[in-house]
Parts: sequence; C-alpha cells; structure tokens
Amino acid sequence: MGCREVVIKREAEPYFLSCLGERFVVDPGDEIRINRDLSVGGSFNAGYLAGRLSGMNGEHATLLGHQVAGRVGQFDHAILPAGGISDLRPN
Repeated sequence: MGCREVVIKREAEPYFLSCLGERFVVDPGDEIRINRDLSVGGSFNAGYLAGRLSGMNGEHATLLGHQVAGRVGQFDHAILPAGGISDLRPN
C-alpha cells in the first residue's frame, strides 16, 4: 500500500513535501523560534493534520503546521493561554 504523503522538516531549510506523487519545497519564510528547548513536532503535526482534514492542500497545511509550531514554541512548557492559536484556524 505504501505512504501517499510525507512532510520532512529539515532544520533551517524549507520543508520537503511529497503528496500524491507530486513533490514540493515549501518555504515558510521564517524560522521557528522557541523560548525553551522543547519539541514542537507534535504541534506541527496537529496544525498540518487540521489543515488537511479541513480541505487544505499539502502546501497550505504545511504552512499552517509551521505557524502552529512557531506559536506553541513561544510559550514555556508549550502552555498557551486560552485562544492562543485561534487566529490560525483553517478556513
């Protein structure tokens, strides 16, 4: 069966996305900056999946995942105030 969709984060490099046989380089234009040494990978995954499940294409979902991870990484222990990412909701 195999995997039909892959997103690879390459440190400071743009994301690599392979989706349904097409390949893309997705450059969000900014690096994720975090206050603490914590993993924001789960936050990226949550944003990416929220985007895909709401109908976004892979490129837009990758950017949403990047935005969510960047926002979560700004807060100690990844604890955001209520509504801390509500402005990033997919349309």
